[in-house]
Amino acid sequence: MVYLAFEMTTDDVSFFKVQNLAFSKVVAVYWAAGNAFQSTPISASYSSSGASGYEVWSFSGQAAGATQFYIKYTVLGSTYVLRRNHSYSIRSEV
Repeated sequence: MVYLAFEMTTDDVSFFKVQNLAFSKVVAVYWAAGNAFQSTPISASYSSSGASGYEVWSFSGQAAGATQFYIKYTVLGSTYVLRRNHSYSIRSEV
């Protein structure tokens, strides 16, 4: 079982951690406006080494009208998706 976990959000950057199974990996964030997920993701970036074989990654980007997102992690020929109840919700604080 591969572990992915959404960690925290600051003003403009969100952080999450993934299990470090190999050096080469692709981590991306897909977002939706309503129920229509976009086919072009926001790339995630390595942020730091975490404890016990995990890495901290971050993402920041423009997602006009976004209401939800999910994280996709591809490593060693397998793809893992981090969703909570289908996806994470985004709310606007105005």
